[in-house]
Amino acid sequence: MQSLTTVLAVICLTLSAVTMANPTPQGFISQEKCANTGSYGCGTSNNIVVCNGAGKWVTAAYCGSNQRCAIVGGQPHCV
Repeated sequence: MQSLTTVLAVICLTLSAVTMANPTPQGFISQEKCANTGSYGCGTSNNIVVCNGAGKWVTAAYCGSNQRCAIVGGQPHCV
């Protein structure tokens, strides 16, 4: 439950700085399925992705124009 809370917090913090970006995670093809529903990470350099209930990577949040997605303490954050 804490990971869901963290994802929701990241989404809320980054919605004010939404930018357009390619929603396909780096290193993945758009058709690739993810195995762990609720897992998340950095997609392209400026977005956070989450594995949805259908087993597909979807964009959860975009980082601001002067930010990038980075793994901090094992969790994705816009820095």
